[in-house]
Amino acid sequence: MRLYDLLLESKGISIQELGELIETSKDPVYIVVAGSVGSGKSYIVNKHLPNVDTVDPDNFTMQLGDGVYDGKNVAKAMALVKKDIAEKLSSKTTFIQQGTSANLQATINKLEKMKKSGFTTALLFVDAPIEQAIKQIEQRVASGGHGETLDRKKVETTSNSAKLTFRALSGVDFDMATEEDVEKVNQVLEKIEKTLDNARKNLDYFVRIDNKY
Repeated sequence: MRLYDLLLESKGISIQELGELIETSKDPVYIVVAGSVGSGKSYIVNKHLPNVDTVDPDNFTMQLGDGVYDGKNVAKAMALVKKDIAEKLSSKTTFIQQGTSANLQATINKLEKMKKSGFTTALLFVDAPIEQAIKQIEQRVASGGHGETLDRKKVETTSNSAKLTFRALSGVDFDMATEEDVEKVNQVLEKIEKTLDNARKNLDYFVRIDNKY
């Protein structure tokens, strides 16, 4: 079966198929990443999509600190992120936007903007057990990597919110969402005057990875 046929049948594809899509697509491809802090998002991107331009706030923060992650540089880093994205949008360059996608409303807005600008859109969701994520964060900080040690609540919050973003936009396991989750989604949709069906129209493909490192 050709990849083209597969994509017509379902929006859900593998990371390998996403890579092939990037290589063969006539339109630029926009990939927004979702997953908790410590879930291994950068690891997955670097392993499977190493040649795709990536916009990562943490990288800008590190650059501003001459290789040292300093929280004081985060605001400046975000300004550089916006500038970089604007340039890629203008030049129609395929790229990956790193982040947790814990904010459903912001993720919907990003996908809508890119879709209207002629990009093929994809959501790359990297899931990992909470304990594993915490361990990775601690190891990263101990080795001098970016960021700082986060408490369990922060990791759980970003994990749950990223998962809800994925479920809401992909439809995968959304029937398993709790009443509280559904209420959160409805509140977001009311703010941006959209329905879930309309929000999903801006997402062409999605990839889910259960990361075991």
